[in-house]
Amino acid sequence: MREKNENQNNLLTELKTDKLNMDIASIDQEKVIQDNEQIIIDLRNKEIENSEKLEKLKSILLSTGQKAKSSGNEVQILNIQISELKKQIQALQALLDASEKRDIDQQARIADLGKRLNVALAQRVKELSEYRSEFFGKLKEIIGNRDDIKIIGDRFVFQSEVLFDSGEANIGIEGQRQLAKLSVAIQDLINEIPQEINWILRIDGHTDRVPIRNSRYESNWELSAC
Repeated sequence: MREKNENQNNLLTELKTDKLNMDIASIDQEKVIQDNEQIIIDLRNKEIENSEKLEKLKSILLSTGQKAKSSGNEVQILNIQISELKKQIQALQALLDASEKRDIDQQARIADLGKRLNVALAQRVKELSEYRSEFFGKLKEIIGNRDDIKIIGDRFVFQSEVLFDSGEANIGIEGQRQLAKLSVAIQDLINEIPQEINWILRIDGHTDRVPIRNSRYESNWELSAC
């Protein structure tokens, strides 16, 4: 039982770690995509700007009939710049497409990992809940149906008359017997309790409503605190 619990806990830890690492990688990937998209936008704006310059220059040459060598060189330079810009845009677009594909694949893996983690957590909660019910059921079965013990929620409440005589702070002989039975039952089950289950054995003191009639305790309140 403990080995099974340890394996399940290790699996949950691995799933949580993997999901955290993938979330971090996804954030980095999104930053790269955003940066590449901005670079492409800037290059396209530059391409548009150079294209507009080229068209204006061509228009001037056509309207004036100017065949100056310097103007021809300027047109050639602009054409080269536009061609280079297009190559850069194509290369960056290819990188962006690849990055977006990796991002889509990674998001799918993160979603799948999240589902697996949720399923594992839900299964673990279910098993712990079932174990808690099983543990409580075994303890209830051992104790049996008794008038002197009330079951309130997940608590077993001994009647004060079973443990103490009226006005006394020391557990009586019969009370010691009953507590011994309960302790044996708990000891039999304690080794089966998973480590991650937080459980406590709480003992609350209380008194009956009969006014105290001895010199050792001034009030029932003082008696209950002993």
